[in-house]
Amino acid sequence: MGRFILAFLQSSQLFSRHYLGIAYIGASSSTLSFSSGADILAGVANNYFGSAGNFLFGLVVIFACLPTGVGLLSSCAWYFNKRFPRITYKKFLLFFVLFSATVANIGLEKLIQFSVPVLNVVYPVIIALILLSFINKYVSCDTIVYRSVVGIILFVSLNDGLKEFNSSWDYITPFVTLPFSDLGFSWIIPAVVVGVIAKGISFAWRK
Repeated sequence: MGRFILAFLQSSQLFSRHYLGIAYIGASSSTLSFSSGADILAGVANNYFGSAGNFLFGLVVIFACLPTGVGLLSSCAWYFNKRFPRITYKKFLLFFVLFSATVANIGLEKLIQFSVPVLNVVYPVIIALILLSFINKYVSCDTIVYRSVVGIILFVSLNDGLKEFNSSWDYITPFVTLPFSDLGFSWIIPAVVVGVIAKGISFAWRK
């Protein structure tokens, strides 16, 4: 257990230094005209190391992203193979590799433009499920609580995702301004209110 904690602390320090270094590079290069973070890193590498810097930056990206990519591809292929055993693991893996390669080549800006609305819909639900799993250790959360909270969060976050595609696709703000909406957390208060109400209904139903 002690070795695990020590390894965790060492890895945390390593990641902290890594991201602090990236933050410093971004802050010190803010006057340069780059369209994205990847362009900034490539430009800084080229500035300090010349043409060899581009090669070095490419190697760093490959070694940093390849283990993550392999893990995600293999885990996705394994999961869908278990769900649909008629299709082999290799076929699923080939599909995900080709799909990922196609999506990766549409450009970082377009990828972010497409993924941000989707993440605005997905990440609040994931956060809520994680929090409910912790709360459930102290306060029993029945199925009605989970379904009610996830339902209201999907309703609000879907509206937030639509706003990212088109600012006129806002169907909540004309009727009510939700707290923390300017910070991207408009789903928090509705989730808390609905969760408390659902817990009250569940308690009354048991009685």
